[in-house]
Amino acid sequence: MRALALCRLIGTGVLVAGFVSGAHMIQSAQAAGAIQVSGAYALADSKSPRLGYVYLTISAPKGVTDALIGAQSPAAASVVLVDSSHHNAHPKSDEIPQIEINGHAPLVLQPHGPHFVLRGMAAALRQGKKIHIVLEFRKAATIDVPVDVLGKPPAAGAPQLPKGVKID
Repeated sequence: MRALALCRLIGTGVLVAGFVSGAHMIQSAQAAGAIQVSGAYALADSKSPRLGYVYLTISAPKGVTDALIGAQSPAAASVVLVDSSHHNAHPKSDEIPQIEINGHAPLVLQPHGPHFVLRGMAAALRQGKKIHIVLEFRKAATIDVPVDVLGKPPAAGAPQLPKGVKID
């Protein structure tokens, strides 16, 4: 009788351990499936020290959909998501409420495209310093992103493509 009770106890322990292990695997998969942010950098506005721009890349795992809905930064009174387009060679930025994110391709916030504008900055951005921006998503938790302040975009000074070569 004791042997049967011991077998049941061991069997229950194995079953519980399996559930705990399975739950841990689900949590690890969720953590591994988190939205990733890379390449964050900021540039100062050459005409106004109270404005700055933040560019970065957001990647989601395959099958994940979400939306970037805004951001905050202790470096600025407000952070606005804008999309820049050129109309007749005159730059124009329109404030946008959100940008969809999916696992098919990274979302790249860049000059002449969607990016963040920092308004009402307490101090001008200085090359070599860091600021922080907290990204807000429709579904995912917020992400605190350290942002390097650069003097020029990373591609500035990069070799030019040979004549006739296009990258689409």
